[in-house]
Amino acid sequence: MAKVTATVKGSPLLHNGKRYDIGATIELDEAQAENLGIYLDIEDGNKQTGNKQTGNKQTDGAKKTQQKDAGKGDESKVE
Repeated sequence: MAKVTATVKGSPLLHNGKRYDIGATIELDEAQAENLGIYLDIEDGNKQTGNKQTGNKQTDGAKKTQQKDAGKGDESKVE
């Protein structure tokens, strides 16, 4: 399996018993990079696993914002 070089972003990462701080460079295989993609910026080729959006998943913050905004209706009155 091909190796991928990536930079840790957002949160320190514990991988294979070693801690990688934000900004650290890590080398792992493609499957590992895919699984840890939200914590990584991929540097190898055109792959952008760290920025990839999967399915319809939303972060809790996005869900809360939508729920908050859902309670706001059109407050204009038509006479």
